[in-house]
Amino acid sequence: MKAINEHSRETSMLITESHTDAGVRLLPFGEIDMATVGQVRDAVIAVLARDKPPAIVLDFKNVSFIDSTGIGELVRCHRAAAVSGSALTVENLAPFPRRQLWATGLLGLFGLADTGHADVVPTAAPTL
Repeated sequence: MKAINEHSRETSMLITESHTDAGVRLLPFGEIDMATVGQVRDAVIAVLARDKPPAIVLDFKNVSFIDSTGIGELVRCHRAAAVSGSALTVENLAPFPRRQLWATGLLGLFGLADTGHADVVPTAAPTL
């Protein structure tokens, strides 16, 4: 297992990397937002350039938050992986990141089943 600790002026994110027979697993820790999304992208691009794995798994078990910037960059990483002949998937989503990907209709793109919206907090109907 290799740890990638990218430094930015504002925020640093730890991303560990491990290799399996199936490909590469990246495990980011923290929140994926405007301050850290570049580090996730750089880790994915570095793996694609260096290893050309058949698959990259982003394991989000330690990611508690993702914003629209992070989601957009995940889509770009997915495209970059596809162009390189690799499949990029996401696993182990916490409730909030899962809800974000569900709301944008992107669960299937990242290899996740859409189990309905059971994990989406319902809102009360407005009263008139």
